[in-house]
Amino acid sequence: MDILVDAWSERLPLFTDRLSLVAIAADDIATLAELGNAFEIAKNTSRVPHPLTSESVAAWLQAQGRSERALKICRRDDGHILGIVSLAGLETGRGELGYWLGRDHWGNGLATEAAQAIIDFGFDGLDLGEIEAACRVTNPASRRVIEKCGFQPRGHGLMHSVAVGGTVAIERYALDRKTWCSLKKWARS
Repeated sequence: MDILVDAWSERLPLFTDRLSLVAIAADDIATLAELGNAFEIAKNTSRVPHPLTSESVAAWLQAQGRSERALKICRRDDGHILGIVSLAGLETGRGELGYWLGRDHWGNGLATEAAQAIIDFGFDGLDLGEIEAACRVTNPASRRVIEKCGFQPRGHGLMHSVAVGGTVAIERYALDRKTWCSLKKWARS
């Protein structure tokens, strides 16, 4: 049995005060393609193409395996889909955080809430040792999400962006298990 797959299936969905993080179903593909089909979203990611089509979403979901899992971000009260949050690189014992929200849902703390939930699951449910994150240097909103989740700067670098069609400058961050545990204890006190 695959421990990572079992951990995901046994613990889903994940809930926060306002959100549920749920496995993506085939019925969600068209909605996700429509919601994420904005260059403002795609230009800040490495792998989201623009335009985003149902075919590209379906291909991305089919390519996920043991090393990456994505969940749809939904409003908890009505199930309305808001975006995606993911952890990649799972086979290494480390994760890489990814997320995007539809433009209408920006600025309400939802990305931070979804990111915190999947980070908690990564450390608590998957026993990861570290989670990494990156954002474009031109994306202060994503930087703020990463910082609010407790990530520490790890330097700068370059990333290929499918939507941009080239390399873009990024900031790298990491959150290790020890720091995460300290932040969780501090939040409870």
